[in-house]
Amino acid sequence: GGHPNDIAFDFFEQFSVLNNDSARFKTSNFREGVSVINHGFVKAKLSISAFVKRDQLAIKWSYNENFFEEGTIEKLAKNCLSKLKELILYSLERHRSGNIILTPSDFDLGSEVTVDELDKFLEEEDNIDNILSF
Repeated sequence: GGHPNDIAFDFFEQFSVLNNDSARFKTSNFREGVSVINHGFVKAKLSISAFVKRDQLAIKWSYNENFFEEGTIEKLAKNCLSKLKELILYSLERHRSGNIILTPSDFDLGSEVTVDELDKFLEEEDNIDNILSF
């Protein structure tokens, strides 16, 4: 009951490990961007599921056709892909130039440390020798 959420986003980082013929999980037969409202399981107006499969990022777009037209979702998906490519190219260029920006998630600390706390730690020379003080 009730109104659907506007957007649902899921990211399955290690889905490729689970997604094989003997696994409990199988890849959906729905093509990207298909309206799945008639199948009764989408609780959001727009659902975006991203996962890694065979070392490649895959993104599935599902939407409620009562709220969106197929062309709108296609434009949104193309824009998202374009921005993702820009982000990747930007990151690669920073890496090539040696101007790398580290984030807490680079150290599996995403939920425990803020970017400001990490920056402060990395700037203090004494901390480099004593990583455990962090």
